[in-house]
Amino acid sequence: MRWTVCLVVVLLFLVSCGPTTVQEGRKARKTCKDCHPEMVARVQQEGPVLHAPVAKGECYGCHRPHGIIGGAFLKADPPVLCLRCHQDLGRKFQKGTLHKPVRDGKCKECHGIHAAAKAKLLKGGVDDLCLGCHKEVVGGKNRHQALQEGCLRCHAPHVSEVSGLLKAKPASLCLECHKSEDLRKVHGAGVKSDCVSCHNPHSSDKPHLFRTSLHEPVEGKECASCHLMQGEDPLRLVKSVPELCFGCHEKEEGRKAHPPYREGDCLDCHDPHGSKFAPMLEASQQKLCVSCHSYFLERGKTRHTEAREVHGAVKQGLCLGCHSPHVSDEKGLLRTTRDKLCVDCHKAKFSGRVKHQPASRGECLGCHAPHESLRPALLIDREEKLCFRCHSRVREEKSSFSVHTPFAQGQCSRCHEVHAGSVPGLMRQAWDRLCEKCHEAWFKKEYKRVHLPVAEKKCGLCHRPHASDYAFQAPKPIHEVCYGCHGKLKEQVRSLPYIHSPVEKGNCRECHSPHGGDREAYLRRDPQKICLSCHDKVSQFWKEGVAHPPAEEDCSHCHRPHASPYPFLADLSPGQLCFKCHEEGEVLAESHGGIVPSGKMCTTCHDPHGGADERQLWSGSSHQPFEEGNCEPCHRRKK
Repeated sequence: MRWTVCLVVVLLFLVSCGPTTVQEGRKARKTCKDCHPEMVARVQQEGPVLHAPVAKGECYGCHRPHGIIGGAFLKADPPVLCLRCHQDLGRKFQKGTLHKPVRDGKCKECHGIHAAAKAKLLKGGVDDLCLGCHKEVVGGKNRHQALQEGCLRCHAPHVSEVSGLLKAKPASLCLECHKSEDLRKVHGAGVKSDCVSCHNPHSSDKPHLFRTSLHEPVEGKECASCHLMQGEDPLRLVKSVPELCFGCHEKEEGRKAHPPYREGDCLDCHDPHGSKFAPMLEASQQKLCVSCHSYFLERGKTRHTEAREVHGAVKQGLCLGCHSPHVSDEKGLLRTTRDKLCVDCHKAKFSGRVKHQPASRGECLGCHAPHESLRPALLIDREEKLCFRCHSRVREEKSSFSVHTPFAQGQCSRCHEVHAGSVPGLMRQAWDRLCEKCHEAWFKKEYKRVHLPVAEKKCGLCHRPHASDYAFQAPKPIHEVCYGCHGKLKEQVRSLPYIHSPVEKGNCRECHSPHGGDREAYLRRDPQKICLSCHDKVSQFWKEGVAHPPAEEDCSHCHRPHASPYPFLADLSPGQLCFKCHEEGEVLAESHGGIVPSGKMCTTCHDPHGGADERQLWSGSSHQPFEEGNCEPCHRRKK
């Protein structure tokens, strides 16, 4: 209570500090028009008929206020938003057939949002709007007179309990204009139903608005061929179906028969008078067939699934492209044997000289589903699983150490043709072009020196196509692959006692690039940099001290790169190596205090790579007489 009193006091104080009148301090509140003048111009252009909330300036009837945040934020998405006001339509929508734009919630397909040119916010004339989607209804040269009265003469715009959005059943609609007496005179009997089985309700190129697919007796006005046309029931059939049908249509024979045909239920699929679907079908091929044969229906389930891939013929509703409608000698009522049936449309896939055996035997359904599949190319299972059913040895390679990426991903068709091809192994292209397709970067590098297998594009010499137990899918250890061409080097390594460590480990790639390079022997870097990447200590005196010139210039002056009969991979024996540059004689003896070095022990005193001064002596502890320059206690001077 005490806090309430305090709050009231504070509020009274604040009011007393304000202006004397409310009107003086209040700013005029902006309207939607003030910030959106472009919408005002747009509404004026759209038409004179305004949406009721727009006419009243009630933008918030549909939109949320958004402040400085840009955007037209609706309170709900159509059609929910529209039906908040048009509740009468909402109740009608709960039963019956909906117009497709209504079903999809696309009210603005026909109606303007803010304004429109025509009444009821229609974007154009009713007939113009209808024909924008249904142009085919006026395709015939003879038009139904009712079209002059407009589409809404017979159709409801939003919803109807009758198929085709008709306002009433077809016969009832027809009889509103066509009197029973007139129909009796024309037809020779009283006709009260099925008008649209013979007549197109919109337009036709045939007289009397006859359907494009019409029963011959109907077109020839020979109704008595099937009907009595006399007595109390003139429309009674002269014979029962199917005997009546077989009187004109010769009965087909085959090992397999379509159940309706076998049981004589011709009218399950055909209209006896006519149809817009040839040959006088009750509905389109696809709709008619799927009414019994639901190819989307999963086993044990009642709901349909969305297939990722649908056979083109199925998608186009061409069921009779593969199946015979009545009888066949083939399983599934196929028009011909499976191998011939698929090839009729897919000839190009079987044109290569190298054939995939299942394809050549016509076993298409061993890999493909005939109607639909959740996998690409109508496959009945994962691609690799299908391939491994026959290629079981290849499957074992999947567990190898190094696996080719397409193979690891189960994408066999990335490299192989699946039906027929012109390259052995059903390869999509010759090896060189096939590898280059994915490994383009390797083939486009402009090396000064290209490894011969790469130049000749013989990738298979060094790599296996699927997998290997060795890195980079090599068929054997990498050094063994290299020895396949470099046989002399192999003999050296096996016969000489001192082996370079990377060579001993079989890691040729430590120094060499396998595809090519800009340096001799495809070296990855300059020789010195490669050597110093491991032997970094040998260069400790090269910056601050004195470097041995051959070592600084090129390690190969003194060392062999792969193997040697001498320690430290020396090119020659210690007694010969130093004398390649340092001639034995007076000069050498003089620099050694009159003692002639044997050459075998140069590195006992000298660092072969460099030293702190010109003498290039080993740093660290040394023999005391040697430090004093007195060699005589151990060595004899030259006399």
